[in-house]
Amino acid sequence: MREKRKRGRPPIKPDYCAEKILQEQMEIVVKEYVGDGGKRPLSLNAIGKKLNMTSVKVRKLLITAGVYESEKAEQVALAFNRYRKLGLDYSQAVAAVMDELKLSRPSVLSYLPYIKTVYFHGECDKSKISVGAERIRRMREKACQK
Repeated sequence: MREKRKRGRPPIKPDYCAEKILQEQMEIVVKEYVGDGGKRPLSLNAIGKKLNMTSVKVRKLLITAGVYESEKAEQVALAFNRYRKLGLDYSQAVAAVMDELKLSRPSVLSYLPYIKTVYFHGECDKSKISVGAERIRRMREKACQK
């Protein structure tokens, strides 16, 4: 069997796997949220402080993992799925949910699961961010130095 020729530029981060990082983050957050048996689980704010994340990111990870439940989260999910089934694309469905539930765009997005990857703040380990995010961070650092 012939070996396939490699074409194009080799990947900058060949070991980067967004799905794996998202899964690891979800497992950590779920473990903190569920708690240990008799121990009372932490609030979203407490988990966020402990893991150096915002409470919105914690909630979004819990929603992605399927363990967070609230009336608002259920309303957003039902409305969003209904609009997607009607044939609206992601952005149009978000806008429709905003109108229906009288929520801001960031609020609607915070109640929807991650679809690509988790977004990290500027102080995280460089191995956990995408090539694009790393490039943007470098450009912002250069702009601040001027």
